[in-house]
Amino acid sequence: MLIGVSFALLDLAEKFDGKLDLSKIHVVETGGMKGRRREITRDELHEILHNSLNIKQIHSEYGMTELYSQGWSIGGKPFAPAPTMRVHVKEINDPFAAQATGHRGQICVIDLANI
Repeated sequence: MLIGVSFALLDLAEKFDGKLDLSKIHVVETGGMKGRRREITRDELHEILHNSLNIKQIHSEYGMTELYSQGWSIGGKPFAPAPTMRVHVKEINDPFAAQATGHRGQICVIDLANI
């Protein structure tokens, strides 16, 4: 199993482009460039990793140290939040107003640890 933040996995992909076969390894990306690289979409990240490192499936984890629980995406499927998490989408310019389904907005994660 290989678990890493996005920028570190991209560093690995660039260093070993086409030279590593990780097809039998479970890869989990934990997101985030942490200011080390330009932000890209999860789809772009997964495409680069698939092509450079021969990864068949990439799993994703969402969580922060201060959160009690985490959300997981298995093999590129939508994230499944833990039962202790509530995820709401708010309007970009008004964090108190709910955003309509299908529109971009701020993602607000409420966790048991915050209560």
